[in-house]
Amino acid sequence: MGFYDEMRAIASDVIGEFKQGTVTYVRLIPNPGSTPDEPLPPITQSVPLEATVRPVSTKYVDNSHIVQSDKQVTFAAGAVTPDINGSVDIDGARYKIIEVMPTPAAGTVVTYTLIVRR
Repeated sequence: MGFYDEMRAIASDVIGEFKQGTVTYVRLIPNPGSTPDEPLPPITQSVPLEATVRPVSTKYVDNSHIVQSDKQVTFAAGAVTPDINGSVDIDGARYKIIEVMPTPAAGTVVTYTLIVRR
């Protein structure tokens, strides 16, 4: 097991110990049977996350892209690779992903921090 794999396991254990509420990553996948003449609703794929949720850190707030009312979701890499087109359900409420920040920024990702907005 490499160093970053060990760090990912440690992050998963720590975040799992302090996880809060129910957090789920939601991805909408285009329905393969959909056509322009007969559109079908997208397929919803949900992945439960062991995550921590808190108000966004003031270091990220710029009052244009990220605002003080946003939330910050942190989880260990591995369960899902999030992208800006997904969303996060926190205790049943849907939040749009504003920013995806992997840690470290290059190489094997240990954790993801998402900035989300209702």
